[in-house]
Order: sequence, then C-alpha cells, then structure tokens
Amino acid sequence: MNTRLAGFMGLCALIVRLGANAQATTDKVRDIRLVSQQIETDSSLYKVTMHREEFLGEEAPDKGASLNGFFKGDTLCKMNVWIGLSYGVMEEHYYFSNGKLVYVYETEDDYPAKDKSTHTFEAHYYFDKDNAIEKLTSGKRKMGADDPHHYLELYHNAHYYAGLLIKKRRVAAAHQPAPPPPAPARTT
Repeated sequence: MNTRLAGFMGLCALIVRLGANAQATTDKVRDIRLVSQQIETDSSLYKVTMHREEFLGEEAPDKGASLNGFFKGDTLCKMNVWIGLSYGVMEEHYYFSNGKLVYVYETEDDYPAKDKSTHTFEAHYYFDKDNAIEKLTSGKRKMGADDPHHYLELYHNAHYYAGLLIKKRRVAAAHQPAPPPPAPARTT
C-alpha cells in the first residue's frame, strides 16, 4: 500500500510541475507579445536597409529581397526580411529584447495562376534564453514544409542578419557628420 501511495504522490507532483511549467510558458509568451507590440509602436527607431546582394550574395532570389533593421540607439530591436520568389513572397519578422531573439513571425504568400497572392503559411516562434518555447503554425510552406526544426534555421539567420545590420549601422554612424555645436545664448 505504501508503494502505491508513494507512486500516486509522485504522479501528483509531476502533474503540478507540468502545470506550473505550462503557466510559466504562457506568461513568457504573453510578455514576448507585449515586447513585440511595444517595438511595433515605437516611432523613434532608426532604420537600416540592406539590399539583396548585401545580405544574400550570390543566392539572390529572382524577384528581389531586402533586409531592414530597426535600432534604438545602437540596439537592434527588430528585423524584417522580404524575399520575392518566382512562386510568391516570404517574409520573416524578428524581434529582440535586450539583444536576445524573443519572437519570429513568418509568412508566405503564394501566387496562383492570376498573379494575385494568397496567404498560404503563417508561423509564430517564441524564444526564451535561446530556446524555442512555443511554435504556432497554420497553412503550409512550399519549401521545407515538413521541417520540424525550421525554428533553428530562423534562430541562426537572426544572428547572421543581426551581425550584418549592426555592422552597417556602425559604419553609417561613423560616417555621419557631428551635430553642430549649440548656438551661444544671446544677451540683450
């Protein structure tokens, strides 16, 4: 009887821990959504743009590409990747908090026969301490549609693209002229 009771108590403890972990994940996802909303509404962010050859090199897609970074001071807060392919458009939106990737929103719009795009794929990836904690997807991607580890590619791309944008931001900042000194106060 004691063995059964101990087993039951262990099972109850496991259920309580799993429930607490699920609640912690829900709270983290909620906090990440708030961070991304704050970044979206911040009109003071400085924009850095890179064209396809600057960040994709020889792998330039047929319909073009762009990478935009949004900075608060020297801190990267958000990146948008737009890639035009022969069959449609892929977009990836990366959000950072304190220099760490916290959220990726990804979409794919495919061109049907009449050149009007249709929304075929959407995904939300939430990260905490360099680990994916939640994945929400709907629809199907044309390329790599069944890859359960796609979030790892996004994580890697986030750091690669961030490095390029930070470097371009620093170069641009170094070449900006210094602001003029303040005008002397007039005395009358």
